[in-house]
Amino acid sequence: MAKKKDTITNIKNIINSGNAIVMNKYKSENGSGVTAFKIVEKGILVKFKDEYLYLYDYNKPGKEHVEKMIEFAYEGKGLATHKVNK
Repeated sequence: MAKKKDTITNIKNIINSGNAIVMNKYKSENGSGVTAFKIVEKGILVKFKDEYLYLYDYNKPGKEHVEKMIEFAYEGKGLATHKVNK
């Protein structure tokens, strides 16, 4: 549990530092709800059209889902529709 807390703390520190979070543009051909993503240690940060940021990490929803989401992010398809048990 400490590892997830550390990951979330690191994300909060980045956000609160006043520095911009440099994210990769999500290049979907189908008008996805996802606009950007950033690979972080043991996770992926996903930005949606509504401007919300979601952190998916190895703890939840799990390594297998996160690794698949990273593949989808770079491919530009499937990231917004990938089913995970949150």
